[in-house]
Amino acid sequence: MTEAVAVVAGIMGENANAPQVRLNAAEAIIRNGMKLTEQTDILSRLDALEARQND
Repeated sequence: MTEAVAVVAGIMGENANAPQVRLNAAEAIIRNGMKLTEQTDILSRLDALEARQND
């Protein structure tokens, strides 16, 4: 996963790439970062609900 992020970040940071390509790479990083944050939040909430149910 780290390698994939590095590849996309490299595409984003390469000034020789077309602006649209760089923008697409930036959007991919932001979109996937947001998904990870949402999934982490959902899993935390689910853990809390399960803990309450088991009490």
